[in-house]
Amino acid sequence: MTIKFKASDHLIDLFVGQLVYSSPSACVRELLHNAYDACALQTVVNPDYEQSITFRFSQSGNWFSVEDNGIGMDEETTKESFASVGRPKTELPRIKELLNKGGIRAAQIAIFGIGVLSSFRVAENVTVSTKMEDKPALRFTIVDPKKDFIFHNNELPTERGTIVKVKVKQGIDFTINTARDAVFLFARHVDNLTIVDVDAGSSQGVEKKYDGEDLEDKMVVQTSDVRYGILGLNESWDNPQGNWHNNLRLDNAGFLVQDHDPNLLPLYCFGYTGEINFIPGRLNLMVNRESFVQDEKYRSISSDF
Repeated sequence: MTIKFKASDHLIDLFVGQLVYSSPSACVRELLHNAYDACALQTVVNPDYEQSITFRFSQSGNWFSVEDNGIGMDEETTKESFASVGRPKTELPRIKELLNKGGIRAAQIAIFGIGVLSSFRVAENVTVSTKMEDKPALRFTIVDPKKDFIFHNNELPTERGTIVKVKVKQGIDFTINTARDAVFLFARHVDNLTIVDVDAGSSQGVEKKYDGEDLEDKMVVQTSDVRYGILGLNESWDNPQGNWHNNLRLDNAGFLVQDHDPNLLPLYCFGYTGEINFIPGRLNLMVNRESFVQDEKYRSISSDF
């Protein structure tokens, strides 16, 4: 079979370069987003299913991978979704059916279909191993995002899910430690996410307190738009000049979007510290996933606080 990314060379260059993503570490976030979305779709197929996402890395091998036990991909999904840059998932009948059936359970983060291209800012090559339930497994390597995928007949996965392995280029300003640190930075509150150091044979989870969790006078925020959040008065209230400021972190499905958002809270809310974790789809993400669009949805949610 012959499959390659469906996009102009110019468009591929835009997403591989520095014009969309502010940091090469964004590739780790994008792969984790894809894994999360695959798991969300599997919850619709099997309501008793429990997601598992694993970030593995090897200093000696100079690679990292993101593995999930989600829905996986078959040949059609690989060709018409994974390799179709910018194509909405809703154009694939099978995925559209699951999204319609699953509602909020199936809500997706990676709606733009461009994330995997960010890997080629740091990758020498990318190898994908994937299997959908009751469908033949696939394994292929992408050496150049503008060329055909190289398919393999060996080491095919036997279990449902997807593994994306990134072999990192030598001599660039991005290391395996950078990739590992990006998991802690971006995947702040993602369930069942494990980090595995292959060389050391050790593993650990990602557990971070919500900003404001340790404040004595805090308010828990949970609404139809917010999965979980914390708001509390910050130290600027002690400023005798009354120079109060907000320090609010915003997440989407447990993934960091903005370290500091000065605009979500209404004008009369000031001097707050906290962290708000939105349910996917409740706010519109910018294409680079590094902020929310301050549109009608954003302003409507702002008025609820």
